[in-house]
Amino acid sequence: MENEETLERVTHTHTHTHVYNLSEEKNTNTKREMNIELLRIICMLLIISSHCILNTDLVQKTTEFSANWYLLETIRILTRFSVNVFVIITGYFMVKSKFKIKKVFKIWGTTLFYSLISLLIAIIFFEEKIKITVIIKNCLPFSSGAYWFITVYLALYIFSPYINKLIKQLNKKQFLIALLLYFFMVSIAKTFFPGNLFIEPNNGCNLLFFIYLYMIGAYIRLYYNKEINKNWYLIIVSLMTIITLFLRVLSLKFLNKDLNILLQLNSFFNMISTVAIFLYFRKIKIKSKLANKTIFLISPTVLGIYLMHDHLLTWKHYVKFLIGDCSYANTLISIPRFIGVVLLVFIVCFIIEKIRSKITKIIEKMKILKKIEKIKQIKKISNILLNINEIMEQ
Repeated sequence: MENEETLERVTHTHTHTHVYNLSEEKNTNTKREMNIELLRIICMLLIISSHCILNTDLVQKTTEFSANWYLLETIRILTRFSVNVFVIITGYFMVKSKFKIKKVFKIWGTTLFYSLISLLIAIIFFEEKIKITVIIKNCLPFSSGAYWFITVYLALYIFSPYINKLIKQLNKKQFLIALLLYFFMVSIAKTFFPGNLFIEPNNGCNLLFFIYLYMIGAYIRLYYNKEINKNWYLIIVSLMTIITLFLRVLSLKFLNKDLNILLQLNSFFNMISTVAIFLYFRKIKIKSKLANKTIFLISPTVLGIYLMHDHLLTWKHYVKFLIGDCSYANTLISIPRFIGVVLLVFIVCFIIEKIRSKITKIIEKMKILKKIEKIKQIKKISNILLNINEIMEQ
């Protein structure tokens, strides 16, 4: 999916790439890959869209097979590759980067901050009756699984040095075969035989699947250099979306069954879309200075936006207030209002994360200044002692 970092912020030249904090504003020696940063921003918008759909009755109250229903279903399908893309981006950059314990603490600190802030908001503004177990859960957001994605992502990051060592032991052919075997077992087999729970019990929301996505990103970085017109990748995404929509419509119309397996992270069609959309953005070049500045401004806040909007105690209240009772679901304003809510949530969370980031920087600068002052004082004391020693020797 950093400021704290990303899930991953990267600087890049043709010969050197390294991970750094999203809070870093300047780097004169390297150039960020703004195409990948743009993809991260788009994926976060899709994640918010997904949460707006999943946590409301908008789809349920929209007449089946109406124009609004088809639009919502299309949006719903497109949102599914967003989580996968974040993890592939991580593998793409981390395979040539070093593990930094500082990053673990930054992600932990940012997550704890938003977990506690959301807890306070729920108590003060929404008058939630909070049990002691809920308070403990919010004070321990990783071990309690309060944010499932961050929990799995952090575990993935901790394991990344060992995953990289494994990757280095494989040649290109061995690496590709391993990826294809896993794809067959966890994606193809799971899509067409969803009852098999032994290899993949929870449809991609786990560490093993994230390791697989990480390895896909690593393989693309190390070995995939085919010169293909980037528009073919968009055609593939469109085709996978149409097929998924078609199969869902068929199952609802003729089987009276909702094929939710097609919307899982490890769905065959979703996996193809995930890789294709990443390869498309990998090839695009953003030349506009204004676009680059805008992406540069927004992308460091992606993690904070996710943490702020997706807390279990507060999200339901935001949605209830913004989406409403969905009585307008079959009107012309339904889709525009839905898009407006998604953008509003993104903008508000962006502003909050910017404020938090600025405050954090001020605190860090104060700490640095204090350390500098202490060093100056130590030097002064050292000089005085040296002068005294010289006098004593005379």
